[in-house]
Amino acid sequence: MNLNLDVALIGDVDLFHVIAIFRCRPWKPSDLERVILASPYTTTPPQNLPIMTLDPPTIGTTTTVHAKLSYIDCTKEFNSPGHMFLARGSLYIARRSTIMSSANKPPTQSMPSIGLGTFKLKGEAVQQVLRDAIRIGYRHIDTATIYRNEKDIGDVLQETYSDPSNTLTRSDFWITSKLSPYDMRKPRESLMQTLRSLQTEYLDLYLIHWPAVARKAASSPEHKRLRLEAWKVLNEAKREGLLRNIGVSNFTPQHIQELIDETEYGIQGVFVQMETHPWYWRDAFEIQNRFQEHEVRIVGYALLAEGRLVGENCPKFLDEVSKRRGLSVVQVVLAWALSKNWGVLVRSEREEHLRDNLEATRLVDVLTPEDIALIESISTSEKEEKLCWDPRFVK
Repeated sequence: MNLNLDVALIGDVDLFHVIAIFRCRPWKPSDLERVILASPYTTTPPQNLPIMTLDPPTIGTTTTVHAKLSYIDCTKEFNSPGHMFLARGSLYIARRSTIMSSANKPPTQSMPSIGLGTFKLKGEAVQQVLRDAIRIGYRHIDTATIYRNEKDIGDVLQETYSDPSNTLTRSDFWITSKLSPYDMRKPRESLMQTLRSLQTEYLDLYLIHWPAVARKAASSPEHKRLRLEAWKVLNEAKREGLLRNIGVSNFTPQHIQELIDETEYGIQGVFVQMETHPWYWRDAFEIQNRFQEHEVRIVGYALLAEGRLVGENCPKFLDEVSKRRGLSVVQVVLAWALSKNWGVLVRSEREEHLRDNLEATRLVDVLTPEDIALIESISTSEKEEKLCWDPRFVK
């Protein structure tokens, strides 16, 4: 159990210093009592622990604190017998004697490489798929405002957290959502509604879904202005602790370059979600390599190429690779994408397919360089087929 983090939130840390970013939420000055610095768990805390006192920050500002990490014994400081306040590399501000489960503390975690896509799934359909997926082992859930299923997903997650038969909490899941093209003029308001619908205090990843505002000609200069303004809002929300990670979806390399050249925030460590499959993958490869120094991470969707992989147009040599390696064709392509260090999104309403897809994480090393070369020969740089919406026309 950890202290109630209802006053302030998380900062980044190196071995010796903490940077605290105060969350933008109203509180009374009397709520802010102490800054507690905590380091990795030990059964024998050192004596003379430094406890710093700060004046309450102005709402919405960022305050930076530098201090050497140390341990804190909750038994002495917060009248909570038997509990050690443990927080590696994080700074918290909390009210005395307020204890709650660590389930509500935003974690620092890596994105599971295979995520459950929920596009076109709503109501009971998405809820049943999500229940099955969670039971099977999926912990990465991808949704979007425009999918109109965030509330359905949030209900199932709350149901999961309250189920006494399991120990899953919010911190066990990676939840991604996206800013709708219809909400590009009100990104902050849209984000807050997403948090309410998903019934969570933070998102692991939030993306600008499309580089354009809805119902405007692709050549409109308003697209660029609004996506740059939205990028500012996402960065500010990340600083507040509402978002753990941010990124973009369906952006071209040129759209991404604008975020470097024309904003103060840049793109360090951002995620790029985009269409990827054997008929169209070189744009993802270009983005991964062009922005390598920024540690940009690719998440692919439409891996089945709008059904081609399971239809008559599937190249026969993919069937041959599949039989030779003892995998399904879909597993072959998922393993190919994972071999490039891309995350992938999969979607199915059938439990056996969900299981097979998740198994792909353990099959990456099964493919040989020759297998990968065959898969990539399906298309050429001169003739790639983009099968979903095309952002290359958006100015």
